[in-house]
Amino acid sequence: MMWRIEIISQAKADIRKTILWYNQKQDGIGKIFLTNVRADVKLIQLNPTAFPMKYKEVRTKVMHRFPYLIHYMIDSKAQKLIIIAVFHMKINPFNLNKRYK
Repeated sequence: MMWRIEIISQAKADIRKTILWYNQKQDGIGKIFLTNVRADVKLIQLNPTAFPMKYKEVRTKVMHRFPYLIHYMIDSKAQKLIIIAVFHMKINPFNLNKRYK
């Protein structure tokens, strides 16, 4: 079964903000970051339960090459994965629950 992907607006904003930040550091790194996000989302899509549960119903996948976590939830009834955040590993995800309530 191929899980559908939903990326909530706040997670899209996380990704856009990170792309801009990396491109300010070195042109082109933002595109590499986005490519890595897409590849990691595909891995999650292939086996959503392979990655650890961190909070209530939220799982996280450590990104390859970048110090970021992709935070997601599994909606089995709708057969979709909901990406709720893409945060740097040092950010405290304290307010994360506001994104999925």
